[in-house]
Amino acid sequence: MYKNPVFLVDGFTEQKIIQQICSGYKIQKIGLNGNSVSVIQLINAIIAQIYTLKNHFYPIIILVDLEKRGVKNNLSFIALLKI
Repeated sequence: MYKNPVFLVDGFTEQKIIQQICSGYKIQKIGLNGNSVSVIQLINAIIAQIYTLKNHFYPIIILVDLEKRGVKNNLSFIALLKI
């Protein structure tokens, strides 16, 4: 089992859900939220946080609400994140 996971979430609702399910672990907001935030902006913010966290936390678990952001499915988002 991983000893030091971190959750990156995009909003208050996601943060509350993770706090209920996985209390005691680090939960960090991405800092961008809402329908006006583009997927590219969101990915850039996530990548920046991953670089600051990667040597201290593993795994890094990302929870974002992709509704109304032009992403058809989670695989599209993951593919964009890997670029």
